[in-house]
Amino acid sequence: MELPPEEEERQLEEVPETPVPIVLRHCLVVIEETKELDLEYPVGLFEFASGETSVSIAVILISQVEGRLVCAFPASCWHRVVSKRILPTGSLLKPVSLQVEFTDRDPPVGFEDSAIPAQRVWLGLLPAEFEDYVTFDSSVEQVEPDYPFDSRSPAVLPTADSLAAAFEQHFAFSSATSGAEPRRRGQRPDLDSRLSLLETSFAELATDVKKALSGVRQPAIKKTEPTARASFGHPCPPPGLVAAGDNYGGADFEVVSAARNAGIPEAQIQEMVRLAMKGKPNLNDLPRPRTAPRPSNGLSDSEDEANEQGGAFQL
Repeated sequence: MELPPEEEERQLEEVPETPVPIVLRHCLVVIEETKELDLEYPVGLFEFASGETSVSIAVILISQVEGRLVCAFPASCWHRVVSKRILPTGSLLKPVSLQVEFTDRDPPVGFEDSAIPAQRVWLGLLPAEFEDYVTFDSSVEQVEPDYPFDSRSPAVLPTADSLAAAFEQHFAFSSATSGAEPRRRGQRPDLDSRLSLLETSFAELATDVKKALSGVRQPAIKKTEPTARASFGHPCPPPGLVAAGDNYGGADFEVVSAARNAGIPEAQIQEMVRLAMKGKPNLNDLPRPRTAPRPSNGLSDSEDEANEQGGAFQL
């Protein structure tokens, strides 16, 4: 039996719709696929049990780094002192406190153009084990958590631009897609400007390298000077004397030359050489073999020398 169209429509309206699970990574400020900014991003609830009560904190999911979500919490929910924190321990990694711009999504009548002062928020990484604490309710336009971003109204929220800029400054450096800057929805990527920026960066790097290399001094090449230099301004040896080192009995030529360059008279140089060489043993290249002493036979030294030369000694 077919029902009237009015009754069939009424029954369909009474059937509750099956809630569709919301994927957290579909609720980001920076959309992953297009890198656009969702200016009307959704605000989630971070809910957990604290004793016998349940606590809910407003949370914004900005983007992700290496698979971990980067989120924003109200400034009053986290503190460097553990006893002053509202968030559970370990629920916010690498926290950064910074000031971002705010806007009122639902301003009162007559205050549409009122400026909202910038406020501080906490940014950090949300560990994977705490992702189940975050929920989004698509049936509610504005969530009313126990700890909103602004105590005046849950509609006063950080702007998408300021959150994206904070993400790029503090977290995007470790992301594989950190080179792609977020852009507004509908904005086309400016590839030419990015290429120009790359070329400028390489040009500046090349200039810095040239400056660094130009500042390094090359080692000076030391010219070798001849050992015997002509001395100007000193008297020449008197006539009849041979240059030092030729007949100074083996004296060091550099010492004699240095003395001559110092202006010492030639006569004193010869005297010094004579005194230095006096008594100097005459060493041969090889030592003479030692001979056993011969017994004294009463002969004089002259007689021994004559016998060594093969001459006969007659009485």
